[in-house]
Amino acid sequence: MSNYTRHCAEFDRTVLTALLSAVSETPLKAANDILEQFSTFQHAARADHEALSKIIGDDGASLLKTIPQAVTSMTRETATQSGSYLLTLEAAKTHLSALLNGRRIEAFAVLYLNSKNRLVGEDLLKGTIDRIHIYPREIVRRAMTLDASVALIAHNHPSGDPTPSEADIKLTRKLERALDAVDVILLDHLIFAEGQPFSFIENGVI
Repeated sequence: MSNYTRHCAEFDRTVLTALLSAVSETPLKAANDILEQFSTFQHAARADHEALSKIIGDDGASLLKTIPQAVTSMTRETATQSGSYLLTLEAAKTHLSALLNGRRIEAFAVLYLNSKNRLVGEDLLKGTIDRIHIYPREIVRRAMTLDASVALIAHNHPSGDPTPSEADIKLTRKLERALDAVDVILLDHLIFAEGQPFSFIENGVI
């Protein structure tokens, strides 16, 4: 285990202990039990309620399950209020990370922005452990309904490897063409897994 990994694990333990002190008489033990089962705070917060409640009780499980929702709410507010292109893109990445990271099934997110790069809508579609069905025409229809000028798409790879598959590349190019036909720009496609997200734009895929 590297020093960085060890530091992250200790940080997760500290945060979990602090949170669980509100619902447990032995918060450190509860935090250790959680991390032994789910390895990280992020994975624990995305775990099934029933699985969590077996370890830390119903109140503890309910508390942890609210964390992703709270983080997503805060990052959505930041993304909505961001003004410049650069800030909007960085805020969008943060928001998408909150939406997608730690999930044990594939999920696909779409952020819709207007001509001033303001967030005007978002969709989150859920699949299975290794696949999700996306229909470009539905995303195009939603963009037109919102009068969006830009779309940013992202999905996660529960396997931990952010490398795009051939299916990912094919879908992205198909979606880019479909959006372009209605004058909507595909800003980027990001894949979230371990480490930094994979950017289709930065890697020259689109």
